[in-house]
Amino acid sequence: MSLQITSGTGDPPEALIASHVDLSQGSPMHEKNIELLRDEAERLLQVEIDLLNQMRTEPGVVTAEQTGEHQTFTRESIAKDIEVLNGELAKLKNLEMVLAVVGTMKAGKSTTINAIVGTEVLPNRNRPMTALPTLIRHTPGQLEPILKFENSGPINDLMLTLGKALKNGAGQKAFVTSNADMAELLTLIEKKVRFKEIYEGAESIFWFLKTLNDLVRLSADLDAEFPFASYDEVHEMPVIEVQFAHLGDVQHSVGRLTLLDTPGPNESGQEHLRAMLTEQLQKASAVLAVLDFTQLKSDADEQVRQELKDIANVAQGRLFTLVNKFDQRDRHGDNAEQVKSFVADTLMEGLLKPSDVFPVSSRWGYLANRAKHEIALRKTLPDHNTHPWVVDFAEEALGRRWESKLGDEEEVISAANSLWQDSLFASPLKNVIQTAHASAASYALDSAASKLINLAEAAGTFLGVRKTALEKSAKALMAQITSLKSDIDKIETIRSQTEEDAKETLYGIDQQTKAMFSKIKSETEAAIDFYFKEGKRIEGEQAEARQKELNNTVSLGGFLGGLIGAMNARLPADQRTLPSASRRKVDQEPDFDPQSPIMKFDSAKDAGELVSKIQRAIGKEMSSAEQVMVLAMQKILTEFEKNFAMNVILKAQQITDGLNHRMAVDGFSVAVKIPDASSLTLNLNAVDTLTNMVSQQEKQVTRYRRSSGAWGTVCSWFNSSDWGWDEYKATEQYFEVNINEIKAKISQSISNVFRGLDDTIAKSIEAPLNVTVDSFFAEFIKTVEHIRGDLLQGIRDQESSKTEQEELKQRLTGLTRFVPALLADSMELKDDAKHMYPTDAGALV
Repeated sequence: MSLQITSGTGDPPEALIASHVDLSQGSPMHEKNIELLRDEAERLLQVEIDLLNQMRTEPGVVTAEQTGEHQTFTRESIAKDIEVLNGELAKLKNLEMVLAVVGTMKAGKSTTINAIVGTEVLPNRNRPMTALPTLIRHTPGQLEPILKFENSGPINDLMLTLGKALKNGAGQKAFVTSNADMAELLTLIEKKVRFKEIYEGAESIFWFLKTLNDLVRLSADLDAEFPFASYDEVHEMPVIEVQFAHLGDVQHSVGRLTLLDTPGPNESGQEHLRAMLTEQLQKASAVLAVLDFTQLKSDADEQVRQELKDIANVAQGRLFTLVNKFDQRDRHGDNAEQVKSFVADTLMEGLLKPSDVFPVSSRWGYLANRAKHEIALRKTLPDHNTHPWVVDFAEEALGRRWESKLGDEEEVISAANSLWQDSLFASPLKNVIQTAHASAASYALDSAASKLINLAEAAGTFLGVRKTALEKSAKALMAQITSLKSDIDKIETIRSQTEEDAKETLYGIDQQTKAMFSKIKSETEAAIDFYFKEGKRIEGEQAEARQKELNNTVSLGGFLGGLIGAMNARLPADQRTLPSASRRKVDQEPDFDPQSPIMKFDSAKDAGELVSKIQRAIGKEMSSAEQVMVLAMQKILTEFEKNFAMNVILKAQQITDGLNHRMAVDGFSVAVKIPDASSLTLNLNAVDTLTNMVSQQEKQVTRYRRSSGAWGTVCSWFNSSDWGWDEYKATEQYFEVNINEIKAKISQSISNVFRGLDDTIAKSIEAPLNVTVDSFFAEFIKTVEHIRGDLLQGIRDQESSKTEQEELKQRLTGLTRFVPALLADSMELKDDAKHMYPTDAGALV
């Protein structure tokens, strides 16, 4: 039998001719090279799809799934693999990057998407609206949204099915008729109305989404199966095409950005969508989660935490979070930095970095964006009597007397810009949305290459094992199967040992950080004590004496002592926590007279200047301490990751070496590899891990009621917006500042900064460590299980006749010959795709 595998171009599999010339972002040569790589990726995808299809259709090659076994390919799994490759092919046509947006109930997911787009493309209703995953695609020049539903067939067939069910069930019809929301849908079903393929304008799109959502609910009420399986790939879903307001003027990108509006994980009555949600999050290039600021610390906290953890586990390393409704924060609520730290460190237990959390007001962002969009299109806002959103915008941006200002174009634009700034939406727009847009082509190519390599390697191993198994006796195969089971047991043992090792390592880190923080705290307190004793910071001639005093009172030997010394040496001389004799002289003139702790001033301004001097001086000491802690923590984390990964990989490599050698001796050509070692990298940044925690602790100091009068404007310690100095006693004659009481409160603040800091950091390391260990070993075990399952199928193959076995062997041989070139070309494609990333792609890369 002759096997024919063709590609979309008709070319045979051959090495990719790499183009390593000018790859600078945005240049014509850059775009030309991306087009060449896209053509090659499409060719390879088609070759691999053809290969998998041939494997599926050739008799005996891929069989049904067996209970208790995990073969590399089964009839069920290979169909899903082909579907994934077709999805990659669809995305490659336009070099598409898909950013999935998921939100908990009432978090404002639709408003957030509208804010990103700049106009209302999704309706805001109290109940869930996302019945099916829906795409919102940035389409330059498409100023008015248009929805395309080319895959309408399965839904129209469902409408006919529901019509028959309602006709035959009077009771069901009465139930549906009693539901006001269903009345219009019932009429459509009775009249056999069919869904169209195109809906133009916001109102038409809203009607479609509402009707589709009602159709899902009706199907559930009537126990009719909704065709979700027909909409689980991006090319099958409804898509809204519209120009994103903040991308309209961005330099042309070769690829394109598409948002994926997903069903919420906690939407009641939508349990059947959970599997689809998980699958879509796995396929997405990145995930944007939307949380409700007002619910973060509510009774629903545990539910939100678990939902977000589930998303983080699926979208590991690709998750960004918007904390919406931040405009509802009152003066006593957490500020932006506290929210970042709370979500990342407490709610997510370290599974997310604070820098990937963005407190925003999606409503303000949406209203500002839409107003600017309308002004740009029509030079004026629409009639507020027929467009309620205009009233919402005007009340937020223009104040109570907004009607008199609404006709002033310049004032409206200025107000919209201010509202946009207050929404805090600019940060995620730049760091997530615009970065995703700039990187879309590279992501699409890299994603396709990764899937090509994974499936090509799997196909090569699968076909080789099955072919060799036909040449072995059942006894020899059982011996290998038994050995593989032993390998799996060894992996489980290593997994348990690794978990114990991790606990010991975490304990060591905990002890190191406790010692480090204790020393730095003592030194910082000593520096501040000196400041209040002398009225100024340490000068050069006094540094050596202070150094000796500190060395006598606080001693840290071994690794950490040397580490802090090394870190100190890397800081600028005037920023070292452990000053040296060469430190430059600072603050030559005292800020105040320490012999007169209670000072009187004729004006609040003069007293305020003294407070500012004290605040700057103390701030410099704390900044120095923080820099040393960051550098020291970075060293600790780097050493931990390197040693931990090396230890795990060494043990795992011993198993794979033994497995590969044993099977090679028996004639099997396999190369089992341990999972990607990067999965053992925690991606913890010392600045995120430490600095934000310091910031959080600083913000959590005991706050004091503002002083009356002019003192309400005095800056607070650690930038606390509502903390003033109660000690400023204003009278008609003078203002008074009590240095001793200021010192006491600052000392208390420093204690609050360091209290429990080491415990919090240990927890932030433990959670992601457990996730990465679980992921690594689960992947490792699955790899060995697949080979074991393939060998078990080899035993069943031997139950066939000699003729059937020989024919199967020929089919396997014919299929195998296409794999080496396919794999080599796919690996070269991935290597070239890496060179296409923009140099400023930010957090997404």
